[in-house]
Amino acid sequence: QVVNSDTQIVVDYKAGVWALSPSKDGEVVVLSSLRKPKSRSSGRSTIRTFPKSSTLIGGDSKGSMFVHVPLPNTSFDDVGVWRVDSKTESELVAFPPEDTDECIVDGLGQVFCLTLGNKNRKRKLYCLSEGSRPDESTVAGTAVDPLFFVRQPLLVCAAKDGGVFLHCPGEGKFSSWSLKHIARDGSTLTCTDLGECPRSAR
Repeated sequence: QVVNSDTQIVVDYKAGVWALSPSKDGEVVVLSSLRKPKSRSSGRSTIRTFPKSSTLIGGDSKGSMFVHVPLPNTSFDDVGVWRVDSKTESELVAFPPEDTDECIVDGLGQVFCLTLGNKNRKRKLYCLSEGSRPDESTVAGTAVDPLFFVRQPLLVCAAKDGGVFLHCPGEGKFSSWSLKHIARDGSTLTCTDLGECPRSAR
């Protein structure tokens, strides 16, 4: 199919293909299903619109797709992470912290968010669930305590069986980088070191 060059395209874990494309007037983005899960046929099916700052953050093993609508946005009712299934039903499922830099969804449908950081502030990795609005006093939708990173890790990808992979710098200036798997285990996040990884790896 022919798509706009600005279109975001993501495949879920059931081989469904989803697209988030700018509308003709450029005011919103349109979520479409280009190929439904387990279907051999293709054909664009328009589902709904989102604010133009929205991003596709991954699909789960059930064939659903997730869309992150960040702050600030003109419509506060749209802010958060939306789950959309192949039947075109949508549901608001999580509210990332306001300083979220990246969001990603694993194969189990768990939403992971990595916050912004700098020399004076650690980056935090959250695993979210349904929660309160992001303007309230507590961090919205935190199912478990976050993990803190002194240096600046890179969010690589999600795992089908749960969790995410991070590319993390070492403690020293010339230390090797490493690949880590972060997964939720009950009420905690566990970190497994998978070994050294070149700094230039992507």
